[in-house]
Amino acid sequence: MFESAKRNKGMVDQTTFKTAKKYGFDSLYFDEISLDVVDNYVRYVRPFLQPRCDYLLVNRNGIQFQKLTEILSILVFQAIGKYVHPTRYRQIIETESVQILNVEEQKLVSEDQKHSSNVARVHYQKLRSRDVAIKGRTCMEKLRGLHGAEMDTCVEQLKQEHCSEHESKSDNETTPIPQTTTEKVSAEKRKPLRFTKEEDQFIERGIKRFGARWCTILRHPEYNFQPGREARTLRLRAIQQKLI
Repeated sequence: MFESAKRNKGMVDQTTFKTAKKYGFDSLYFDEISLDVVDNYVRYVRPFLQPRCDYLLVNRNGIQFQKLTEILSILVFQAIGKYVHPTRYRQIIETESVQILNVEEQKLVSEDQKHSSNVARVHYQKLRSRDVAIKGRTCMEKLRGLHGAEMDTCVEQLKQEHCSEHESKSDNETTPIPQTTTEKVSAEKRKPLRFTKEEDQFIERGIKRFGARWCTILRHPEYNFQPGREARTLRLRAIQQKLI
């Protein structure tokens, strides 16, 4: 789902869930900052959790979260010290909407949060669903006030610091210029990267631990594969060694 959001300008059309029969379409919108945060989580945080599957939302033991509301409840508890039921959360949003938003914006937030009865009378249309998701996001930003802008600024600063650090390292490292001619380089054949005994052991242990999830085995910090290895080559090697 997240990969489709990156390809579709942050938009995910959810048509595989239980609500699809009732509403037809329900869209989820990721803004640019949200995409950066989730992408960094996938790259840098999730590998340390040792996930047992390729799902995005996992706990510290690598188990998939079954309900998104459970995650939100945990986050709210860590932030304010008490639990807030999702229904109560929607009531809070409705109350704040009356005080801050105009009538049209209130309708959009209500429609985006819990699908008002007016929307439930007809099936969601794709364009309408996307329009509600984007406008609802804008209204939620208005409800958050300065807190949302501060969070976006913080994420953007961290991103720039990471890029600056990466550029400075690249400037300090000088790459040697190859002495061979272009003709010789193009004529050279790429030598096959043979698997070592240690790598065969890594594959065998990884299959016992993760099954046929080759990307997970390849990225696992305990298995030190040679640079250039791909998930496809691990699968072929496992077949060759009759491990699967």
